[in-house]
Amino acid sequence: MVPVIRGMAGRGFRSLVVLHRDGPLAQFFANEGIAWIAAPDVRVVEAGAISAQVMGAAQVAPALVRFLRQHGVVIVHTNDARMHFTWALAARFAGCRFVWHQRSAEPSRRLGHYARLADAVITISEFCRSSFAPQMASKAVVIKDPNELSAAVDRAESRQRLLAELGCGEATAIVGYVANLTRQKRPGFFLDIAGAIHARLGDAVRFPMFGEKRSGLAEEIEARAGVLGLGGVVRLMGPRYPIEPWIAGCDVLAAPATAEGFGRTLVEAMLVGTPVVASDDAGHREAIRNGKTGRLIAPDNAEGFADAVMALLRDQGMRLEITRQAADFARSEFSNVRHLDRLAGVYRSLVVSPR
Repeated sequence: MVPVIRGMAGRGFRSLVVLHRDGPLAQFFANEGIAWIAAPDVRVVEAGAISAQVMGAAQVAPALVRFLRQHGVVIVHTNDARMHFTWALAARFAGCRFVWHQRSAEPSRRLGHYARLADAVITISEFCRSSFAPQMASKAVVIKDPNELSAAVDRAESRQRLLAELGCGEATAIVGYVANLTRQKRPGFFLDIAGAIHARLGDAVRFPMFGEKRSGLAEEIEARAGVLGLGGVVRLMGPRYPIEPWIAGCDVLAAPATAEGFGRTLVEAMLVGTPVVASDDAGHREAIRNGKTGRLIAPDNAEGFADAVMALLRDQGMRLEITRQAADFARSEFSNVRHLDRLAGVYRSLVVSPR
């Protein structure tokens, strides 16, 4: 987000950052030295019945239209569902071009109808685009999110730090999980993978799980780990920021989630030199070249995951070659420059072409 806001100025566009409330995101921008302005004091349109959403958008449109015209806005670019619903109609009435950024798969025909108000839809993977209703898919262009390290990461130092927190010795293998504890991320299946690896390595392995504890799953995961005999080797670490040094501390990252729009964590692992074993599903297939930049395994094959992890732990040559190719691929495909150039191309096409 920050590189986009700063980088578009060099491509002929000035970014106006608009927030509906002063909160964590506002504080984040303040810490980054990025100015923002408050949106008009209107009720944000939430998910709900179609009639309520349409009425809500119509009610807030006059104030938002005045705001857009006052600030000379040419393009409105929104990044989540509530903002799409709130700003789409106002952008159309104000004569602005409207860009709808969709970062997840979305088969809803309702959203397909709403997306008719958009001049362009940007999404993060071919998997996401393939899920859209026809009206939405016809306007969609894939621009993968940028991902670059904000600072160099020392893998040896990161590993020592993680080993110290886990309370284990240098010879211990570390197989990590990095995702919030939600059903879709499949932390329970990660325990199946951990069990298969633990059966082979015994106490010489640890499984740190990084991510927010949501939906009551933390207690469920801890209880099941105990039942599986993994209570001493699985550790819920909670969220960490920045996450990159913690990923770098892992010997291998296992990513069992399915139906992922893309998989940002996979790219973060590539950039810090941690090999990835991921579910052969959805957006993972666009981040991983199987056998070259990581390993893709059938989503429900815990033993297959364990085999792939063990191969990476035991074969240093293979591990080094995969992480080398992965880092090259990530730096090439997910650079800020590449993202900005493609985004600026969409903006220019909207500005010069008639509606």
